[in-house]
Amino acid sequence: MSRAATGEGTLVVLDIDGTLLDTPHLPAWRRGLARVLGDHAPDRSAEISVEQYHRHVAGRPRQVGAAAALGIAGLDPTPELVEELAVVKQELFLEQAEETVLFPDARDFLDAAAREGTPVAFCTASRNAGELLAKRLPGLDGGDWLLDRLHQSLGPHGHYGDVPRPEALRRVARAWNWSPDRCVLVDDALSGVLAGQEVGMRPVLLDRFGLVSPRRGVPWSPPSTEVADSRRLRLPVA
Repeated sequence: MSRAATGEGTLVVLDIDGTLLDTPHLPAWRRGLARVLGDHAPDRSAEISVEQYHRHVAGRPRQVGAAAALGIAGLDPTPELVEELAVVKQELFLEQAEETVLFPDARDFLDAAAREGTPVAFCTASRNAGELLAKRLPGLDGGDWLLDRLHQSLGPHGHYGDVPRPEALRRVARAWNWSPDRCVLVDDALSGVLAGQEVGMRPVLLDRFGLVSPRRGVPWSPPSTEVADSRRLRLPVA
């Protein structure tokens, strides 16, 4: 009998956007910001860097990300501008969303997890990520098993968009009857890493873009953050 069936071992909680799915969020933020700047501050230009995106925008609710993006561009994030950028960004994202694919290493990881019965769960604040992942799981070995775990992890709404990230992680752990201190969280975003630490999970930062150097560690997070030993997701995590 697998560890997932017996409730033994460590629950691996997986972020979706940027960890499992190669989603076009950063291009959408960049294009959306350029459009808003063109309408409201044509003399100003700014492009969100990969590090700025992961430090200030990724993994956060859309309006929070919009305010951060405007701040990066040096604009006052008024409620009106925040809402405009959030709407434009979402429109641009949805235009490209169906091009979303699983990272090759994420596909291999999920195949292996299903084959070995590794206890996995999922967490996302995105209103789109759960649905996009659900469309791509049936093509995997153990796709039905993974779909069941996705649906149980995310609950009836399919996301935790309106819930603070720490509370969302607690709810995922409760959905599987696991205590947070028996969970490992794998996330590519600083906000997820910090939320995992806050609730007592062992967070692992998946450094897909090579932002972390062996010398500096994670320059914008607490020194206790663990970094995956490569840019790839692979078993065993715990």
